[in-house]
Amino acid sequence: MSGLTNLACIACIFLQVHAAEQWLVVTEDAPPLQYIIDGEVKGKSTTIVQEVIQEAGIQAEFVVYPWARAFETARTRPNTLIYSMIRRPERESMFHWIGKIGRFQLSFVTLKENTGFSITNTAQAKQYIIGAMRNDFTHQYLNAQGFADSDLLIRGTLYELLDLLYKGRIDSFLVDKDLVGELAEQLGFSSNQMKVAYLVPDL
Repeated sequence: MSGLTNLACIACIFLQVHAAEQWLVVTEDAPPLQYIIDGEVKGKSTTIVQEVIQEAGIQAEFVVYPWARAFETARTRPNTLIYSMIRRPERESMFHWIGKIGRFQLSFVTLKENTGFSITNTAQAKQYIIGAMRNDFTHQYLNAQGFADSDLLIRGTLYELLDLLYKGRIDSFLVDKDLVGELAEQLGFSSNQMKVAYLVPDL
């Protein structure tokens, strides 16, 4: 637990200055990292964040929003924490970063039965139907790679993208396969039907 201890210490330095204030913690519904059960926010990342907040001695309310709303709330509302979020250079100046709680390997995933989807670089994906989660980093990345919103099928949650994938309405979307595989199982889909089509080297 030494990693968590170090993270908590970093959090203390930043958070105890405002310990008497009420904080809002925002996140998205993305099992197994964070999700709601019986009105409570749970998950692997949630446990780490809760322990950091407890160590810092602050009062905080946890709220689950669609990602776009969570991101905008954290960006504009004082005394707001957000997790889990990919740290990229373009986001560096938007937030005060506390510490790492995980690592992602982002790739284009598809169904094994979709033998027609084959790419060796991101640009080649333009000839297929690609999904994206609204205002997520992967959405922004695809935009930066020349994908217009009109080239993408955009939805608000991973649940919706998985549903589109398994129903054959999209060929692929960018995600960490291990993360989304557990979510697929919870939705009644077989994660064994999914495969990595192209692991994006710079992600």
